[in-house]
Amino acid sequence: MVFASIFALAGYSIEIGAFLAGVGLSSLKEEHQIASRIRPLRDLFVAIFFITLGLQISLGGIAANIFPALILSAFVLIGNPIAVMAIMGRLGFRIRTSFLVGVSVAQISEFSLVLVALGLRVGHIEGQVVNLVALVGIITITASSYLILNATKIYKRVAKYLGVFEKRGVLEEKTLEERVGFADHFVLVGVGRLGREIFDFLKGKGKRVVAVDFNPAVVRKLTDEGERVLFGDINDEEIFEKVNLPSAKLVISTMFDPVDTEDFLGHLSEKGIRTPIVVTSADTRSALKLYNLGADYVIIPRILSSYIVAHILSDSHIEELFSGELKKKHLEEIKAIDNILSG
Repeated sequence: MVFASIFALAGYSIEIGAFLAGVGLSSLKEEHQIASRIRPLRDLFVAIFFITLGLQISLGGIAANIFPALILSAFVLIGNPIAVMAIMGRLGFRIRTSFLVGVSVAQISEFSLVLVALGLRVGHIEGQVVNLVALVGIITITASSYLILNATKIYKRVAKYLGVFEKRGVLEEKTLEERVGFADHFVLVGVGRLGREIFDFLKGKGKRVVAVDFNPAVVRKLTDEGERVLFGDINDEEIFEKVNLPSAKLVISTMFDPVDTEDFLGHLSEKGIRTPIVVTSADTRSALKLYNLGADYVIIPRILSSYIVAHILSDSHIEELFSGELKKKHLEEIKAIDNILSG
């Protein structure tokens, strides 16, 4: 409010002042706590803004702009993902990653509505432009919500047409080279926070582990450490074959996307691969479905966390908790994992 007031006194709009104040707050370490505390206030003002904007829109203006709005909406819904896929392809990302990121930006932002509202207020644009932009916003935000929710399913239908956006960069040439000796090994799909713990445990036990991940930072880190890692999606036929699943001792997947996990189990079943597989689920309902599809064990983090808490409170660890030794060890683990994930 101080920033908004200062900018208003200086002759600028209060929105610009508030925007710069938000940019400043976002650079602080406490940004997440600040965002959590002001979320109710933010949601209230967002609701007021959209109500105010809606009162300025006439139904007659919307009807008159429906055809240009559809054209512009198609440009945003199709053009934005294409631009993102082209850029990410040049950077060496796999097409699946590029597609999922692309569909997440297939809409105009609320900031567009802020700009046209300001333009209307100062008389730089007419109400018809506001009507047009608002209609494009309604169409693209609604349509992109469907795209994001069903991105994995949509990708599987259009993947064969998107090869032009994928560049076989240095990272893939380095990690997808022909490998030999993959037998009697552990396959770990996804080396995020949960996956890294599993990876380090298996390596500590002297097990041979082949990791699969489509996060370039994670892959680069593991490659630099001399680990065997493939960059890509386990459901890609090429990756599926290279990890030599039939000869693996155990497959562990930390993927949380239920569609990807179901497809993975389906591929194993279709090819008659009987290797034991452990998968991950966010809830019990999905876990039951994965068991029916052939999973040998389903990790449900929120249930396992209760076991861990019980273990911490056991007689053998309660003294470490009181002394602060448990906290020290945990902080070291968290920092190590955070450094790996941040590259």
